[in-house]
Amino acid sequence: MGLLDGKVAVVTGASRGIGAEIARRFGAEGAAVAVVARTTEPGQSPLDGTIGDTVAAIEAAGGIAAAIAADLSKPADRERLVAEATARLGPPHILVNNAAVTYFTRVEDFAPRRYQLMFEVQVQAAFHLATLVLPAMRAHGRNALSPTQVVPTPGTIFHHLTTHDDENAEPAAFMAAAALALCHADPRTMTGRITYSQDLLAELGVPLPS
Repeated sequence: MGLLDGKVAVVTGASRGIGAEIARRFGAEGAAVAVVARTTEPGQSPLDGTIGDTVAAIEAAGGIAAAIAADLSKPADRERLVAEATARLGPPHILVNNAAVTYFTRVEDFAPRRYQLMFEVQVQAAFHLATLVLPAMRAHGRNALSPTQVVPTPGTIFHHLTTHDDENAEPAAFMAAAALALCHADPRTMTGRITYSQDLLAELGVPLPS
């Protein structure tokens, strides 16, 4: 029996990196996972990974998942993805707002359209998706989780924020374990938490994944 049996999870930015790791871990624990991102085919992004890859990995491990392509900068896509996830898997119990668009540019060179895109994906989309799933999640609480250290993902490596052998980084598996702990623990003690991955795992006595 999995820790998330009978739950439906929507994970954005799940074509690679932390999002894909969380989606796979949730699927292994019994959740039906809506795998959401823009990348549906190899070559669409300079980074490896597609929503189909993540779904295939979940299904190969015996889990249930649905690939849902969406551009989270567009409100209509956000509404559609929640409706599609609900129709295909059931009303969401869990929302993981992991999607991000990031540009590392000096202020004087930062184009307004790029700022607006980042704001739409990182801020507006997270808030909008929360309002869309709230009717089905109201009894389950809300939390915020961040990695304790930088996580080597295709995106962070592409932007030269870390490397695969960085001793000051943490693997994506730490975030997946912490996200799982938040989602299956007693909401009376977990609801409203703002915490970091390794701090939460240490508090709950959960060993760091090897």
